[in-house]
Amino acid sequence: MASNLTIGIVIYNEISKIQNLILSLKTELDYHMKNTQVDWIFVFNHQHKKIREASLLKIKNILPSFNYFENSENNLGFARNMILSHAKTDFVYFTDPDIEHPHQSLSQLFKLAEISSDEKHLIGFTGPVIHKSTQPEMNSMFALLQNISKIFPFSFQIQNHSYLNTVDHAPTCHLLLVRSRAVHISGFSENIYSVGEDLDFSHRAYAQGFRFLFSPTSKVIHHQNMNLTSWCKKIRNFGRAQIMVHRKNSNLPVRLYRLFPLVFSFLPVLVLLIP
Repeated sequence: MASNLTIGIVIYNEISKIQNLILSLKTELDYHMKNTQVDWIFVFNHQHKKIREASLLKIKNILPSFNYFENSENNLGFARNMILSHAKTDFVYFTDPDIEHPHQSLSQLFKLAEISSDEKHLIGFTGPVIHKSTQPEMNSMFALLQNISKIFPFSFQIQNHSYLNTVDHAPTCHLLLVRSRAVHISGFSENIYSVGEDLDFSHRAYAQGFRFLFSPTSKVIHHQNMNLTSWCKKIRNFGRAQIMVHRKNSNLPVRLYRLFPLVFSFLPVLVLLIP
């Protein structure tokens, strides 16, 4: 396959984070992916036009060339699919404004995709997503979850394998897709408008025999600056999204183990609350 790449980013109101994200990716592209043709696609996902315009202006000050679309309905599944459907390259990399890309996190993933994409069962590539917070108690909980995941892979959002491994889910904050295969399974669903568009995508991919290749060296950091209550609500929403995904895809086999994150992600919270 040709060595080319689309970077797709959905932006809500994270205007202050756009510059750091783009500059860090550009640095990696300039130093480690010089021979790679790269296209940029942004979707401005906020309902207010002024915020969408501010995001566009910010990007214009950084990138000389890019494509963008506006999605005033704030539909995340539709926005992801808009990127996928307009990409012209063989590979599409999805990430988010609150993701920090350490040294070579994208280039390592891209090299892996180049040498492995001829394996027809691989639809995408991912790596560890390390959660960080400005609050010490949240960092303690995230560290505990990471350690637990080394022994028992209870969560699809927090995976911590020590070797190359095929997995049945990859979060869209750090996901490199083989575009043709993603399009083959109809991409992302606009029926999943806020949380769980990646859960739905990976559920359908799994049912059609596709897997994601997990690289332990391709790490990114997900900044989750929220309090414990907000985190619990987020985990609850992921659990609800799994239920919604199974209802939406009622013609596909039910995989009850995908509901485990809703249960096990609360255990570290309980540990932290015990005096």
